[in-house]
Amino acid sequence: DLPILAKQVQFLDRCGAHGMVWPQLASEYYNLTNAERMAGVEAILGAGKGIKPAIVIGVQAEEAATATGYARLATKLGADALIALPPRGEPDWSRITTYYKEIGASSPLPLFVQAIGKVSVENIIDLAKAVPTLRYVKDEAGPVLSRLSELRQKAPEINAFTGGHSRTLLDEMISGSAGTMPAA
Repeated sequence: DLPILAKQVQFLDRCGAHGMVWPQLASEYYNLTNAERMAGVEAILGAGKGIKPAIVIGVQAEEAATATGYARLATKLGADALIALPPRGEPDWSRITTYYKEIGASSPLPLFVQAIGKVSVENIIDLAKAVPTLRYVKDEAGPVLSRLSELRQKAPEINAFTGGHSRTLLDEMISGSAGTMPAA
């Protein structure tokens, strides 16, 4: 429902939200067709012109060519940043790195990696070294407080967000979180 999606952007602006992300894991992006995703990106970014919240567009896909297409569209339409999950079910970290390198090369926008599953802090640090636009992580890949502390100590240039629905937000902020990105 594209008109309602656009209204949600305006609602978040009125509420004072700092940003929004769409589509992402909790949005069940994998159930959307390519056309639905592109139409949603157009609706959100069209509604977001001139508002304060940052709009971060999820560009993950099963293959890098599709992800880079989403990244180029988001860039062209004025997104503030990009976020991508690793390809679903891909265990090979070298292929995951190549995937993120291709996304990063397709757009000058800042990039978030959404760390889930077995993504280690070392993986995130290595990825940030390989992809110059990777500046953020939404970390949901393990015990968040210890991972935040480790990231802050080893790679303070990476801004770490959490996705734990703010259950431990104050402790997360003390541990170095840049904020939280909870599912709605």
